[in-house]
Amino acid sequence: YRGVDEHLGRDVAIKVLHPFLARKEDCRARLAREARAVAKLEHPNILQIFAFSGDPPTLDEVGGLATEDAAPEEGEPHEGFLVTEFVAGETLKRFAHAHRLWELPELGALVTWQLANALAHAHAQGVIHRDLKPENVMVRDDGVVKLMDFGIAQVVDAKSLTITGTLLGSPAHMAPECIEGYPADERSDIFSLGTVLYWLTTGELPFEALTPHALLKAIVDGRHTPPQQRQPRISDALCQVIKRALATKPEARYQSAAEMAQALEQVIEDAGIPCSNRTAAEQLSDIEGTRAQIAQTVRAAFLKRAEALLEQGQAAKALGTLSRVLAEFPGDADAVALLERAQGVDDDDDDDDDDDEQAPAATPAEREVQEAAEGSLVNVPVREGAAASRPRTAELRAPAPVASRGLWILGTAAVIALAVFVATRVDPGAPSEQAEPEVAAPSEPH
Repeated sequence: YRGVDEHLGRDVAIKVLHPFLARKEDCRARLAREARAVAKLEHPNILQIFAFSGDPPTLDEVGGLATEDAAPEEGEPHEGFLVTEFVAGETLKRFAHAHRLWELPELGALVTWQLANALAHAHAQGVIHRDLKPENVMVRDDGVVKLMDFGIAQVVDAKSLTITGTLLGSPAHMAPECIEGYPADERSDIFSLGTVLYWLTTGELPFEALTPHALLKAIVDGRHTPPQQRQPRISDALCQVIKRALATKPEARYQSAAEMAQALEQVIEDAGIPCSNRTAAEQLSDIEGTRAQIAQTVRAAFLKRAEALLEQGQAAKALGTLSRVLAEFPGDADAVALLERAQGVDDDDDDDDDDDEQAPAATPAEREVQEAAEGSLVNVPVREGAAASRPRTAELRAPAPVASRGLWILGTAAVIALAVFVATRVDPGAPSEQAEPEVAAPSEPH
């Protein structure tokens, strides 16, 4: 609900437990745990809590010290509600859909960078979110991102199951170890953040299935479409961040949210975008007005980086960098010119390799194999006694010609080896293509 703090004259948001949930002790306990956990967090990207009404803390929560407030009470349970700051805006899910945020992957990375910093602060205070998803992030009208709903899981469909008190978190964003019953830790939140980053940059969830069971299995198995296949505008560096965050094994992921934030910061700054909360707020508050400017900024940064890589002789990396520009601006004249230059560097390298290798004159046998490498057929004699249904020669299509002498030698060697293998596999006297297994003759009766 939206309310008014009459003492301080400000709008607030009030989260109230539904009556049937308020009668459940575990639901009241989770609401109280959320209130006490978030109350000690002070971060610009985390929702502030102003007040709480609910069950008093347990003896464990107050360090085992018996107090009057901690004593259990008889009768009706406490009414549970939270009073938080009011966020005038919309959820990240609605915001991203409305503005097609995945068309600017670097902007999605900037949003994720803020969430990673918020998680790093929470983790430092011993708080694990456990339910990170776009619906639990708000984007204020002034562009400020707010992470909220710590410790409360709401499940409504196949991607967020209704199993209150049994499965904490939304399965589409849940880490594999949590699905398998292991306790969540900081790296579990990092996996969930990776699913949000994937969604922000592609417009699709990494793990989707028709049934909850199939969805959970896909997550545990780590089966998802590579992000660049869904959105070619994703740079190689950003793709690596997504892949590492979504690693199935926790030890293969970023080991802290701060480490992931640092990696994202490098990606964002390499794209020419200043990495700061102020920059993020300015871009998100007027995304339609700044969309073209952001795209041009990214274009200029990647063209400059590609040119620097070419000067360093790193043509392969330059090609990957140019692919980001051409995905955004097909046929861009500057990108095409650098692309031709990069391909020229590759051709020069191939020519150098060919010049360096002086091949000896081929023998007649080698010439025969060379003809096979150019697309002819290699005739391999078959042992005498082979089945009549089997041709006297085995026809093998050799691989296409290769650019360098070294690769040509490997290719021809492979053809010869395969030909010999085919010839020796034919068992003399076999009545069919495959030799029958030998059967021991019965012994003569005594």
